[in-house]
Amino acid sequence: MKDLMFVCTGNTCRSPMAEGLAKKMMGNKKAMILSRGISVNLEEPANLSAVNAMEKKHISIKNHKSKRFDPREVTDNMLILTMTSRHETYLKYHYPMLEDRVHALLAYINLTGNIEDPYGMNQEVYDQCADQLEAAISKLMDQLDQ
Repeated sequence: MKDLMFVCTGNTCRSPMAEGLAKKMMGNKKAMILSRGISVNLEEPANLSAVNAMEKKHISIKNHKSKRFDPREVTDNMLILTMTSRHETYLKYHYPMLEDRVHALLAYINLTGNIEDPYGMNQEVYDQCADQLEAAISKLMDQLDQ
């Protein structure tokens, strides 16, 4: 099984939800699963609405602390999955040595679009984002098992 790193902007909403979902779906399989942000300056907890969305799925991310993307954390076996094509472009531009490992999550599983940022929106938008991530990561896990 590949190691996974989910990347968004601030590492307080989408990528921590993706990390929590992937860890739950991974079960007892051995793999490192991380989430990072490309624009993290200070360590912050997960957004409360993201925490609430995950609690509805019986996943706790309340101890999450945001961390900035660091290429030194990338393992030889790691797939880096971004929430949007903009994040993918950013990482490929700034870290060309990782270009073959960086993919937008939805494109990697043969879907179109992006996982849009729910930041500043109401709880329903966070819940919808969590549902979109859950469906995408479920498909990702099926794809990685093949």
